[in-house]
Amino acid sequence: MGIFGKLTKKMAPKKSSILSRADTFLKKKEPSDVEAKGGPAPAAGSDDDEATVFTTFMIIYYGFFAITCIAYPEVHMVGGLPFDNPLAYWTTITPALEFALRGMGCAFFVLIMGPFLDEIFGGAGVSMMAFTRQMCLLNALFTLMFLYYGYYAPPAAAVVFMFQIQAGVSAFLLGWSILEVSGSWLTDYYSAFTSLYFGFFAVGLSTVPDLLFGPASPLTYWKEWEPLDLMIARCVGYSMAAMFLLGYLYFGKTDGYAKMCTAWNVAIFGLCVIPAYFGGASAVAKMWEIQFLAQIPIVIVGLLLVLGGATGPWKCAFKPPAACGFNAETFCFFNLFWFLGFAIPFIVDPNFVFGVSSPIMPAGLTMFLVDVGETGLWFSKVWAVLVMILACGPYLFETSYVKTAKQFTLLYVGFAGMFAYVLLTEEIANPIQIIPLACVNVLLFVWGLVAVLPANSGEAML
Repeated sequence: MGIFGKLTKKMAPKKSSILSRADTFLKKKEPSDVEAKGGPAPAAGSDDDEATVFTTFMIIYYGFFAITCIAYPEVHMVGGLPFDNPLAYWTTITPALEFALRGMGCAFFVLIMGPFLDEIFGGAGVSMMAFTRQMCLLNALFTLMFLYYGYYAPPAAAVVFMFQIQAGVSAFLLGWSILEVSGSWLTDYYSAFTSLYFGFFAVGLSTVPDLLFGPASPLTYWKEWEPLDLMIARCVGYSMAAMFLLGYLYFGKTDGYAKMCTAWNVAIFGLCVIPAYFGGASAVAKMWEIQFLAQIPIVIVGLLLVLGGATGPWKCAFKPPAACGFNAETFCFFNLFWFLGFAIPFIVDPNFVFGVSSPIMPAGLTMFLVDVGETGLWFSKVWAVLVMILACGPYLFETSYVKTAKQFTLLYVGFAGMFAYVLLTEEIANPIQIIPLACVNVLLFVWGLVAVLPANSGEAML
């Protein structure tokens, strides 16, 4: 067999599964000896130098760019082919850009030839597993690069739409490559990353969201921040802190918490579509498109962990409390229906029920003295999703009743404080409704506090 035959044979994947390496850890719970030493286990019945669908695709994918960029970079330019190229990246290619593209092509060529160096020259080469890790890093860097140049600072000669498409493709490949290089530790890392990632937003939204995510910030998501928008955004921040900061502290190493993170990641992925592609004057569409695409690899990893079995079977344990009273089980059951009553109107249209122009509430009895604007409307949906995922914790995500009660108890402190602050400083909330609601939140805090006392819960307070 000639050298070409050897290269072709090695390149061909031995399994048809697109997750041929990830399949080996998705359904197992205990790490192997190899993983315990810091690396993922090879696929069953194979070794680290066996081709997979992923490695074969990466060789073809980057091989195409390697050959075209070295031989004829103008193939990626508008008008560089005899026909109109619908996948052109550049409107024109200068000599300097041509040099850079040929250099990039050479780098791609060396990378994709790495796994075949042992067949070509003998001795040790780059294993397919090492090549997979290289591709994971490359896809991560390309995702960041195309997000930046596709949305934040497009080059003058770029075909911006193609750069944006490439950002999405790179994000998808990043999610795929993360699964290919990972081991059974991925579930814990995924939960920790989600908690840290949205913990950042929790802190920002709880404090000065208009400063951190408004027009004065390099991370401008919304241009308009009315007082009511700030109030709702801060309630989202408190809810995020309860779910992701306290949640990770209480449940971070559990399969149920990983499922909860996936439910949230899928939900926020869908909610990002609204300001990214259907926003109004307040939404900064490009920033939301970046957020939407950045969410792609996170969603891919989370869904595959859940659907692949790495987080265990999905259990639904909805049932009324065994004994009603001032206990955590009753408190959580009440919260589920309490927040459901607010979540439905908030996720559909809070102005229909709570806004000053509500068609169903008598004049002077609405919760708000102004209508919720575009910024607040989006945060209303986010808040509704957050509190319902949190409330479903013991019933869908196997979280502890007592620890979930602790999350809600602290959350009520934030809500009550926010209502008091708004009543004293702003004229956006109707005292007729907000004062009783604030009092109810205080009473619910007291109920939660009693429920989590060691004498009632059997657990330490912290």
